[in-house]
Amino acid sequence: MYGLRTKASLSTTAIRFFRRLHLMGNPLAAKPEGRVLTEALAGGPDEEQVAVEVRTLRVASGAYKAALQVTESFGRRYLDKSWRE
Repeated sequence: MYGLRTKASLSTTAIRFFRRLHLMGNPLAAKPEGRVLTEALAGGPDEEQVAVEVRTLRVASGAYKAALQVTESFGRRYLDKSWRE
């Protein structure tokens, strides 16, 4: 439904998505969670200047072992991927 082809289309897609939610009377349109990913937009900050911390969190229970890769930027955490070891 919403294909992203460029960084600039990301903002256009988000605007259309929330406009459509609003028109449908969905309460999520009034209070979207998260933040605008300014580093992904044209004219956003230089990616070299954006503070990013990537961590791998591991857990084990008996023979089961798993890991999560988490990125933290602008005070938010993002789950990048997970896997079994």
